Amino acid sequence: MKRLLLIPALLVACIGAAHAGIVLQAAHMVGVDSGGNYTGAIWTTSATDPCCASMTVTEGATYGSSLAFAFPSTLADGTLHLYVAGYAVGATFLGVDLFFDSATTSGAAAQITVLNDGTNTISGSGSQPGFGFGGSNPNGSLSYSIGGRTVTASNFHNIDLSNSIVAFDLTTGPPSSGAAPEPASFVLLGGALIGISIRYRRQRSQ
Repeated sequence: MKRLLLIPALLVACIGAAHAGIVLQAAHMVGVDSGGNYTGAIWTTSATDPCCASMTVTEGATYGSSLAFAFPSTLADGTLHLYVAGYAVGATFLGVDLFFDSATTSGAAAQITVLNDGTNTISGSGSQPGFGFGGSNPNGSLSYSIGGRTVTASNFHNIDLSNSIVAFDLTTGPPSSGAAPEPASFVLLGGALIGISIRYRRQRSQ
């Protein structure tokens, strides 16, 4: 009976290890063209990436009631309403670079650039300043996935373009309700079950 009770605990541990959470490490707001290519202005979350002029990032139901958002932050499942404020530069388009997990060291795969082309929220795929103002390229998607979780940017819009204030949503959760478990989950689960089987056989042989 005790051996059977161990199985749920091991399964929970395996799933928890595979779904450790996505970390939003840092962000930039940048002047871009309508396709998302960097054109000049840049602000940053100075505490985690002190490369450039600092900006304010807040979260809440409305811009007026939003509170400071801290970096780095492990993203819980659900939707964040984020607001980014710089200062007036007269940019025609603004975009936000988001650096997740290892993007601060490895670049493109964990970097999203989100903007609005004047009509729709789109992902930038052009050259962007990377973390620490090094050269980098976004992953060309509005989503980033790892460990059984996906984070997706949406609803990008200008609150006050003349003063460089924008807003967007960031939603974190499983890739989809019908998605198959990631290979890492199978490896962890398989290892746990093999360990249980070996222990059980040894005890039976004694």
